[in-house]
Amino acid sequence: MLQFGGEFIHCGEPMQISGTGFHSVYAPMSTEDPAVDLLDVYLATKVLQCRCGFRMELPS
Repeated sequence: MLQFGGEFIHCGEPMQISGTGFHSVYAPMSTEDPAVDLLDVYLATKVLQCRCGFRMELPS
């Protein structure tokens, strides 16, 4: 994988955006309910995909 001029290249061709989303950056340390409510923090992401099927998720 190469990054060249703002493009990510895999298999010799620039990767294409195949989707976007929001993911929480909070991952609980246990399966029990937290005693304190934590503020949810979300990160906007974009999914890049190559013609071979390789996928990569990056912050937008």
